[in-house]
Amino acid sequence: LGLMNPPKDSIIDADTSIVAYAENLTFFEKGITLLNKLEKDELEYLGKNSVNMLKIIYQYDILAREWELFNTQSNAPLSVSIAKFRKKFVTLSLQKSFNALLESDKIKNVGFVVKFYASLVWHGFLRPRDALQQIIKYSAYDKIKTSDLFDYELSAYRFLIIKRCETINDCDKSLAERHSDPARIEHYKNYHRKNMIQLLFRIKKGESTYKFYKAKLEFEQLTQTQFKMDHFSEMIYEKNK
Repeated sequence: LGLMNPPKDSIIDADTSIVAYAENLTFFEKGITLLNKLEKDELEYLGKNSVNMLKIIYQYDILAREWELFNTQSNAPLSVSIAKFRKKFVTLSLQKSFNALLESDKIKNVGFVVKFYASLVWHGFLRPRDALQQIIKYSAYDKIKTSDLFDYELSAYRFLIIKRCETINDCDKSLAERHSDPARIEHYKNYHRKNMIQLLFRIKKGESTYKFYKAKLEFEQLTQTQFKMDHFSEMIYEKNK
């Protein structure tokens, strides 16, 4: 399960294929070290195939986020490598490159577009509502996977509740200066939490076991809420009250 390293007893389905966490971590550490060592001329060469470079940066950032969510042991060198990688690659220039590729019609995979918008929200480069407007626009071109919508909801939850941002400028402020209205925070929390629970049931029903467990673990780790099958009956009850 990527770099999530869940407890063994949380994976109970025999159909879920899991590569050894230690092996995944080794490949990730080597890859991110090599990316950090790239010089200007090497980056310019790789930049000629800008779509692939964008996807490589996106994938390594996703793995970094998984490690940050789930690691339980200190690894200072890897933390430094991730920080260096983000400073070098995950910047506003990455967002500009993404927008330019969209406008030139070089990115055609709607699923990747949705996931990348979610990533921009995760890092505070885009407000959830602005990302959602774009996602709705692209949903007219192709069907969006439930797991990709889940990525958006997860990022919106982090932006609004964990980071307590409402604007892009909020993300540059100290936590004490960000929005602190308890009623508003609770509203955002309940709204996006319920959305994710509904999506988890849809993922379980319509997508792979791997996708379900990955989403479930991310939900539980970020919201500190255990996903239970009786959440479904709770939501039905709420709708019929």
